[in-house]
Amino acid sequence: MFVLQSKKRSIGVLLTLSIEFFCNGIQLNRILPPGPREYWNELAAEHKNVEEHQKWMYESDPFAARKAVTERQEKASKRRDESQQGQNAGGGSTLKVSKEFLNAPEVKMATELRELVEDAIKKTIALYPEAEDAAPLVLTETHSPELLGQLGQLGFKIAQARNAVAFLSQPSPLASKLLHSANPLEACIEYLILHVPECDLPQRFLPAVNSSNPFITATHGGSDDLKRRWIEERATKQAGFPAHVVRECLEDARLIEDWALLVTALNHYLVGKDWLTVFEEHLDIIEAEPISTEEAEAIGASYDDDSTLTMPLFVAPIQVHFVIPPTYSYNKSTHPPPIYLTSNSVPAYVRLHLLSQLHEAFESGFIQNTGEGVCLGVMQVLEEQWGHVEDQGPPDISIVLQHLMPKSTLFLPLDDESPPQTEAVEAKRRAGKRGGQRRKEQRTDHQILQEFELMRKQKAYTDLYALRKKLPAYTAKEEFLGLLQNSRVVIVVGETGSGKTTQLPQFILDALILEGQGSTANILVTQPRRISAISVAARVSTERVDDGSVGYTIRGESKQSEKTKLLFCTTGVVLRRLGSGDGLKDVTHVIVDEVHERSVDGDFLLLELKELLHHNPTIKIILMSATINHETFVQYFNGAPLLSIPGFAHPVTDKYLEDVLPLIRYRPSSSKRGQKQDEDEERMERNQYKLDGLDEQTAAAVQAISRSDNIDYQLITAVIDHIMSSAQKKGGILIFLPGVQEIRQCIERLKSTLSNANVVILPLHANLSSNEQRTVFVSTSKWKVVVATNVAETSITIDDIIYVVDVGKVKETRYDTDSGLTKLVETWVTRAAARQRRGRAGRTQPGICYKLYTRAQEQKMARYPRPEILRVPLESISLTVKATREKQDVKCLGPILTIAACLSSKPVFISPMDKRDEANQARARFALEKSDILTDVHAYDECMRLRSEGQPSSAIKTFCEQNFISYSTIRDITALRHELFNSLTSLSLVPAASMPDTPALNLHSGAPSVLKAILLAAFYPRVSRISLPKGAVKFDQVAAGTVPRENTAKEFKAVDMRGERVWIHPASVLFSEHSWRSGIVVSFLRVATGRVFLRDVTEVPLYALLLFGGNIAVNHIGGGLVIGGREGTIKLRAWPRIGILVQQLRRLLDARLMRAFDGNTPLSMAKDDPIVDSMLVLLSGDGLALLN
Repeated sequence: MFVLQSKKRSIGVLLTLSIEFFCNGIQLNRILPPGPREYWNELAAEHKNVEEHQKWMYESDPFAARKAVTERQEKASKRRDESQQGQNAGGGSTLKVSKEFLNAPEVKMATELRELVEDAIKKTIALYPEAEDAAPLVLTETHSPELLGQLGQLGFKIAQARNAVAFLSQPSPLASKLLHSANPLEACIEYLILHVPECDLPQRFLPAVNSSNPFITATHGGSDDLKRRWIEERATKQAGFPAHVVRECLEDARLIEDWALLVTALNHYLVGKDWLTVFEEHLDIIEAEPISTEEAEAIGASYDDDSTLTMPLFVAPIQVHFVIPPTYSYNKSTHPPPIYLTSNSVPAYVRLHLLSQLHEAFESGFIQNTGEGVCLGVMQVLEEQWGHVEDQGPPDISIVLQHLMPKSTLFLPLDDESPPQTEAVEAKRRAGKRGGQRRKEQRTDHQILQEFELMRKQKAYTDLYALRKKLPAYTAKEEFLGLLQNSRVVIVVGETGSGKTTQLPQFILDALILEGQGSTANILVTQPRRISAISVAARVSTERVDDGSVGYTIRGESKQSEKTKLLFCTTGVVLRRLGSGDGLKDVTHVIVDEVHERSVDGDFLLLELKELLHHNPTIKIILMSATINHETFVQYFNGAPLLSIPGFAHPVTDKYLEDVLPLIRYRPSSSKRGQKQDEDEERMERNQYKLDGLDEQTAAAVQAISRSDNIDYQLITAVIDHIMSSAQKKGGILIFLPGVQEIRQCIERLKSTLSNANVVILPLHANLSSNEQRTVFVSTSKWKVVVATNVAETSITIDDIIYVVDVGKVKETRYDTDSGLTKLVETWVTRAAARQRRGRAGRTQPGICYKLYTRAQEQKMARYPRPEILRVPLESISLTVKATREKQDVKCLGPILTIAACLSSKPVFISPMDKRDEANQARARFALEKSDILTDVHAYDECMRLRSEGQPSSAIKTFCEQNFISYSTIRDITALRHELFNSLTSLSLVPAASMPDTPALNLHSGAPSVLKAILLAAFYPRVSRISLPKGAVKFDQVAAGTVPRENTAKEFKAVDMRGERVWIHPASVLFSEHSWRSGIVVSFLRVATGRVFLRDVTEVPLYALLLFGGNIAVNHIGGGLVIGGREGTIKLRAWPRIGILVQQLRRLLDARLMRAFDGNTPLSMAKDDPIVDSMLVLLSGDGLALLN
């Protein structure tokens, strides 16, 4: 308020203020008289200190500025509302990550794992009261008003905030723990995040991928019927019913066809009724009372379609849906109509609560007693119940879902006193499910040898053997058998036509028979496809004059006897046998063919076989392929020896698209033009073709075909016609197409175009029966045209094929993680696959490969296929893993004793100055799981394996000398292991009658993630982070777009928890590592020699750091976790709920261990432990998949 001395001066001030309001950008103070001039200067000084959001008031046109501000605010508000609606409708990310955590490694926890962890905490928290602080701590009344306001500003509902404050104001172990570990606001937030359903949390506290609407989601792999899936989505995402309940109801096909009946069944399920009774009730409706159109219109209801009446509530953002046609009637007292509720903002469980209360009103007769129609009665009940929700807060979700949630089978009850099933009983039970195994051999080794000698004298055998000796594989026979004698794993790279698939299995069998071990010989040979298994088995059986030693097993078909020694089978057959629990104990050799294809089953089989090497001491493994990225497999099997066999194939002439078109008359129409290119680019491409000798018309045709995404069947038929008309002799033509539909279209076009009746056209794909597939091998005097998918690429030889026509396309499954759908995508083949297709033309005679793509297109193809496991959903393989490892547990005593002994002894490997390179190569052969320490353990285990096999000390010493291993150190480690084990026994941490290698104590010794977690717990805080600077991230252009360029090891940088630069020591097996998963490493030693070097380094999972690292500080607002304290910190990007759950797991595990120490009692091994099991599952997939 200004008090002025005169009216005249007041007018002057007002005039000055008015002028300044519009002309504040002009320095009028220079011309104003005294008085107004000073006031102008005061106003100018105030403008400099004005708040940012008020600066618009001092624009030259403040009215226009105000209008712009208003419009901007309205747009921002509209965007927030749209975002809110989208997210509540089942949308995605809401967690806003601050800059502090933006570039940090991200921790994830799959929905099913989160449910598992929460269930484990609920089961055990009451059993360990010592996990909470003894000193009680509660909120005081002075905190309440401020906390309620702060929680409201963060987006929590008033009722939620009141519940949190009320809980923390009452003494309880959990309240005390939360208040001891965080300030009052953070304690309230932690309580709410743990107890409020995810779908009811404010936006800022939702995870990056929201699973809240519906609160139990379903992931589709694309195999379900489209109509069923659409109905399932409608029932879960719109009506809010749990997905597992909807799927159970839809098992009855009648409900798929009747939406009203399905909603009625789900309503029954909600209130605990038998939903199967809906079929009888539906036929027994009496005293029908229709819902009148007048009543519906009076309350704003309307029909969305012929069968759904939608009624909005006046007091709540909810719509009520009656699933009834206008002429349909229901008895409102005994048979309420099918009803469901939808909303863009009200959580699903709240809607289900309202729906259950509505059904109670129907059952009690309240709706009938209102005297109103059904619509008005329903509205009255729902509005009354909504009032209770607003006043008292949302209901307890466990009560709402008491009839809907599945019974937990994740853990055994803690008070279950039933004795554990013995391994023998379990193996017998599972063996009952096993099929396809050979009957026991009745012949002796001598009898088998005699029969083999007689077979070798037969003329049919000697004739075929003479042909076999001409194959390149035969020249490598002795080298192959020598490698197999000295190694348990051998990798063979044999070019097309080398004979590796048919000959190597016979070499093994013949050697075993000649050595007098024929009765025990049992060789499994896996093939990726049924036709390969059958055709190769037939060929090998012919070469052995059908003596009964060769058989095959595929799904649904088997041919073998007690004489069978070589069993060809598909990969799935072996996986199912592994799942039966016998560990392939009677198998001597497993040969895995075509490993380069990297199928899901193939990769999983290699994983299982690698672990089987530890449990089955006699089995041997051979990996084979014609084209293979062999370094990957050599490293995976710890430096397994590699054998390369040259190919034996007749010359094949390649003819690319630009070579083919000048030979035929066909030219595509202009409509064939596909992707648009600018004129300059087209002209340059066409000129290049002209330089290669093509005329203008042909060059344009090459351009049109190469730019088209569609398969040109006219081009294919023109090429086939050219082959038949120009060939000097008849033969076979193999056409490669991407799928079954394309095969059908091609065959139809060929039959309608080719006038030559002297031709046989045959399809070949995986959907055909075995007998249908065999027809392609039958010889004919006519032209044979085989139209095939990629099943004909490998392992089969059609003798009369001379010509191959390759369109260069294949269909692959691709999993879309956003939609949860698996798609079959047509894409270009890899160069490795194209080479395999080309090789089909030269197996028995010189051939020609017509490639219906250009040389430039071939250069853009990927070199090797992308592993299938990276492009398919993992539900199926996860179930396979669970079935295969049904009884795994958390025991790994043996490796931990070895680690502790290694760290207390001299180095396992020695490195002489004059042989340092050789020593490094020797150590690299033992490299395991990106860990120096586990590499040392592997070397020690190999020495112990030799001893367990009965090898003398001299043999073990020789092995050590050959591999630069210190024999004296191995001896010291063995002695120290026994000392450490005796100490554990005296502390009652292990049973007194056990041994270090007791199976019950080592059931999880083969789990690297568990061992790494223990290493982190032991070495913390010697933790460092490996990251790639922004400037080092580069991309390469490929046909499908861009892909990240592979970085070198030198481009990665390591920093410790204090942010100081460190380097991995050159002697580490990780020194040249350029592919990091978690980017978190732990080291046993830090050595400063000019630079700070890390020694004995191990890369660890992120959950190892979370579960066994330092203190965890949860940043609820910033979206991250900070691990550590004074020792330094490491930041991780994560949903706050993950940090809170991990904190609870750690407290409970600490309490469990403390009870064992204080009570001098061993940890229980006979019963499943929810806390330990939860940690194991989180570690096994680093939070991403439930594999064990």
